[in-house]
Amino acid sequence: PPFGVMAPTPTTAELRARTSQLAAHGRAGRWQTALGELEAMKAMDLEPGIVTYNAMLSALDKGSQCESALGLAASLPGLGLEPDVVTYCASVTASSRAQRWSSALQMYEELALNGLEPNVFAA
Repeated sequence: PPFGVMAPTPTTAELRARTSQLAAHGRAGRWQTALGELEAMKAMDLEPGIVTYNAMLSALDKGSQCESALGLAASLPGLGLEPDVVTYCASVTASSRAQRWSSALQMYEELALNGLEPNVFAA
């Protein structure tokens, strides 16, 4: 921007729109494009929250990138984000796809330890 003019701050609407795009890429099996969208959000100083990261977890899982999904899930507390039911469900699914049964069971147990109730997707 020109001198003295402040750059517009990213909006919640922009974050929602980009999260929707990320999720759409994930549903279509384009996990690399979804990952690029997440990186673009960070570059724009948008602050992806748990909903965005959950969409990325699902994209990685659908793209058979289960180890990456589990690594991302494990990194969330370090990003200041608290996993929710969706996070745990995506982690259980990724663990199951990778045939990491003990990891799936651990995620399910953590869900309960964190005071979260399993829903139809985690049961």
